[in-house]
Amino acid sequence: MTQNPSGRYEKSDAPLNIILVGLAGLAALMIFTAVAARVALRLISGSSRGPAPAVAALPPSPRLQTDGMADIRALREQETETLENYGWVDRAHGVVRIPIERAMELTAERGLPAQRTQK
Repeated sequence: MTQNPSGRYEKSDAPLNIILVGLAGLAALMIFTAVAARVALRLISGSSRGPAPAVAALPPSPRLQTDGMADIRALREQETETLENYGWVDRAHGVVRIPIERAMELTAERGLPAQRTQK
C-alpha cells in the first residue's frame, strides 16, 4: 500500500445539501426547457391545443405523380412478383432469377462461396 507523501486528502464526503441543491436546479432547468419548448411549438403552430398536424402541401403543376399511395402499392406488388417467381434476367446468356425462398434454401444447403485471401 502506498502512502500519500503530503498527508493531504479529502477528510469528508461532498456536502449533501450542495448535491441536492444542484440536482433540484437541474430538474428545474429540465422542466423549464420542456415548458418553453411546448410554448414555442404552440406559438409557431398558432394553436392553443399543441402543434397542428402536418398538412401535405401539393407541389405546383405539372404534377408527375398524382396518387403516390397507388404508385407505392403497384411498386410493392411488382417487387413481390419479382421476389416470389422464376423469370429471365438475360435469356441470351441463360441467366434466370429464382424465388427468394428457394435461393435461401440453396444457400443454406450449399453455403456461401469462399473468398480468396490475398497474402
